[in-house]
Amino acid sequence: MDEIFNNVDNAVAIIVKEFQHLVKCKPGCTSCCYALFDISFVEAFNLAMIIKDIKRSERRKLERLAKKFKEKFLKLIKIPNINTMSINKIRCPLLTDNGLCFLYFARPVNCRTYGVPTSLNGKSHVCGLSGFVEGKNYPTIELSKVQRQLLELSLQIAPNKELAYKRFIIADIILDTSLFL
Repeated sequence: MDEIFNNVDNAVAIIVKEFQHLVKCKPGCTSCCYALFDISFVEAFNLAMIIKDIKRSERRKLERLAKKFKEKFLKLIKIPNINTMSINKIRCPLLTDNGLCFLYFARPVNCRTYGVPTSLNGKSHVCGLSGFVEGKNYPTIELSKVQRQLLELSLQIAPNKELAYKRFIIADIILDTSLFL
């Protein structure tokens, strides 16, 4: 997992170095912290292993935030519109009051790549706050490759294939780490 994270971080660093005037990410920028996405089993496992070992008071605070997230999320998924997930925002339970990620060092791939051009299954994406211009060509991180690597790791560590293929939201991981322990 560390190798995947390092490779992703290095790819992001190369893009940031070449296009630093277009990348707007900096500590305290929280646009990606309100995006709705899911993560692989191995990423969820990684977060669960860290969450189980944090101080009880910190874990309780994360659980309260995760419950708030889950309530909003469950209301949102009842809306029968395919674009609902992409246009609505809910605060990530790992986002601290000072605008930083509580588990930044262990953040999932989606968080690591959010501010630079990415592509998943032929569809490109970039943070709306960035200076990247639609229609221009930029180096892009191909998330399909990364997702395949994460799936391969998930298949190695998950107790069964069904879990390895499953995707998770961070709130669920915080609220029930037992699935991963």
